[in-house]
Amino acid sequence: MSDRLFACIDCCGKTIWGCANEFQRAAEELLHDARTRSLPIDSVVRPIAFLYRHAFELAIKAFLASGRSVKTGRYKCPSGHELDKLWRDAKPFAEGIFDSHNPAEQQELREKLENINRIAEQIVECDAQSDAFRYPGNKKGELTLPGMKYLDLNAFSSEIKEAMEILGWMSDLLERDRQLEGC
Repeated sequence: MSDRLFACIDCCGKTIWGCANEFQRAAEELLHDARTRSLPIDSVVRPIAFLYRHAFELAIKAFLASGRSVKTGRYKCPSGHELDKLWRDAKPFAEGIFDSHNPAEQQELREKLENINRIAEQIVECDAQSDAFRYPGNKKGELTLPGMKYLDLNAFSSEIKEAMEILGWMSDLLERDRQLEGC
């Protein structure tokens, strides 16, 4: 038996969404293993939280890149890990979707947007720079998660999943609107 385990790196289709989905899937698999295989949850809480947080960050980046591509015609992945800045830049594209829909759809969109706002704020509060779940302390020697003793991984995973579904849905709406403009 070989000690090698080769995996295709480009299986996600070389898209930001594909990578976001891979990180989400890895988090879900690790969480599933913790639930079903007696894997000590305390030993994998940070990796699971980081994978979900990174999946959410990539989903925001993908949505932002989609919004910018509708505006400029170029699709470019934003850089950086500052979730508040990324969401602040992406949010106007989400709000712009409202104008092209009827009032009932606009209300549904607003509710979905508020869910993403809430989730983004919660993550920024504890991990604005994408280092809190990766390191126990920062460069100044301060704890990265001061005051946080527990994390409900079931709630966290379901919120990230919901947010990613909403971002994907809104990206699809942006793409549809872009295609309709070309008609």
